[in-house]
Amino acid sequence: MFTQFEWAWQHPQRSRRLKHVPKKRSNEKMYDFCLRILSEMLRVGPWNRLALTICWLKQEFAQEFPIDLCPPLHMPIAYGPVVIKKTGQAQSTASQTSVRDDDALCVCSLCYEAVQLSEKITCLSPGCLLAAHVICLAKRFLKKGNFIIPIEGHCPACNMHVLWADLVRKKRGCYKELTSTSTDSLGDSD
Repeated sequence: MFTQFEWAWQHPQRSRRLKHVPKKRSNEKMYDFCLRILSEMLRVGPWNRLALTICWLKQEFAQEFPIDLCPPLHMPIAYGPVVIKKTGQAQSTASQTSVRDDDALCVCSLCYEAVQLSEKITCLSPGCLLAAHVICLAKRFLKKGNFIIPIEGHCPACNMHVLWADLVRKKRGCYKELTSTSTDSLGDSD
C-alpha cells in the first residue's frame, strides 16, 4: 500500500486515482505542487482510510493545508523528528510474564465469549471496563460502512469517541501511562 502511495505521489499524471488533479502550473513551485498532490492523495481512497500521521520533520518547511484540501480528521499533524519507541513483541513478551491472573482470560463485552490476551482490545479511557475481541469491536465500529478496517467509533462501554489506530497502538504497548486527563487529547467523550 505504501509503495503504491509513493509511486502515485511521484507520478500523479499516471495514477488513475489522481486523474482529477490539475497538472503543475507554470508559476507553481515544485514544493507547492508536491504538497497539493499530497493533499489530494490524503483525501481519496484507499489512502483516506489509512491511519496516517502527517509529520513535518523541520518546522521551517511546515505549511498549512488549504481549507478545501485539509487531511481527514483521523490523520493527526505532528511536528519534529520521528521518535522510535520499542513496542511490539519484545515488550509484549516481557509484559505477558507479569500479567495478573484476572487479565489472562476474560469475557468479551460484546459477544460474551472468552477472550485471550492476544485477542483482547481495551478502551483508551483508564476507567473504562471494556475488554473485547479485536474482531468484535471492529465489527461494531463498522456497522455503518462496507469496509474491512474501521477508522473510528464510540466505545460501547463508556461511549468515548476513539480512533481505531489509537486502540491498536494501545494494544501494541503505546499509551501505557494514560491518565484521565491525557485521554482528553486522544478522543472526545460524547
